[in-house]
Amino acid sequence: MKVRKIMVVLLSALMVFALAACSGGDKKEEAPASSASAASASTSEAAPAEEGATYQLHFSTCFAESHPWSRGIKLLADTLAERSGGRITAECHYSDSLAGGNTSTTIEMTGTGANTLEINSPTVHQTWNDKFAMFALPYLFADQEVGFEVLNNTEAGQEWKTWMQDQNMVGVGVTQNGYRHLTTIKKQVKTPADISGMKIRIPNTKTGNAIFDTLNASPQVISMADVYTGLQNGTVDGQENPTPVITSNKLYEVVDYVTVWKYLWDPAFVFVNADFYNSLSDADREMFDTAVQEMCDFITEEVNKAEAEDLALFEKEGCTVYTLTDEENAAFEEAMHPVYDQFRDSIGADYMDKVLATIAEVEKAQGKA
Repeated sequence: MKVRKIMVVLLSALMVFALAACSGGDKKEEAPASSASAASASTSEAAPAEEGATYQLHFSTCFAESHPWSRGIKLLADTLAERSGGRITAECHYSDSLAGGNTSTTIEMTGTGANTLEINSPTVHQTWNDKFAMFALPYLFADQEVGFEVLNNTEAGQEWKTWMQDQNMVGVGVTQNGYRHLTTIKKQVKTPADISGMKIRIPNTKTGNAIFDTLNASPQVISMADVYTGLQNGTVDGQENPTPVITSNKLYEVVDYVTVWKYLWDPAFVFVNADFYNSLSDADREMFDTAVQEMCDFITEEVNKAEAEDLALFEKEGCTVYTLTDEENAAFEEAMHPVYDQFRDSIGADYMDKVLATIAEVEKAQGKA
């Protein structure tokens, strides 16, 4: 009898040990890239917070691997892997490759969790929320320093972080796409009259259409992949983009003129899947937020550095580069001002007034009013 009791105790102990072995550990379960599951990461939810959960993430940009955004998400992936001791890893996808090359699909996948993080400008995000158009209006900020202060450190400016909540996404950082400059094939643009009647390629955005309609130009929505050929064969007379985009697509080979103007500083918003973000422990969230800010700072610096280098490259390749004077910019600003009234209702009159008042306060504080 005593022997039986001893055997029962030993067997029970072995069963407990076996169950514990099956339920513990740090084993990663890698989901296929095409998965549209509701969570963006494979998470060891049973692991105690102090041990840390394991995540396998997906980061996406719409640009080629050499673009500052793309190098930025690679930096973020490397930083998280190093600081988490390999618990948090990420696969980077460039040119929206995870979504078959479609930026809208990348954003949708970020909401479902098939993608974890995406970076895009308000010109793109306004498809999901009309308020994003506020930060795609012409001549909104005196310069990027004002823009970053408003978007990072003011109540009105930070509201953008909540505008994708109904898509299951949360805003975690702001960087930039840079100033959008004009390249043309027929003539140099220095005045609003110069651009009248010209066919200008734009991305498919409400604000872009409104701005160039207001200038009496003819906005043409064509894919970025077709812009080079469109300029080469005269389907369009020009296009506008930050210089890294012009360079990466080699548009300087098929245009004659570059107009450097201040019509639109293009911020870039970083959004992540809300399920993933909310699952992070306090320590992991702090680590993630810090790494994202470092990525944003890196991208901002790289875009600024690229603009100076790119403009020099355009001149070397035979383009005539002209920078508008303050008076010439003022003429374009006046010509584009009616666009504000066009979006006042869709953005919200109260919110537009709040943002404009905030910008005025920041510009005054920085001595730029």
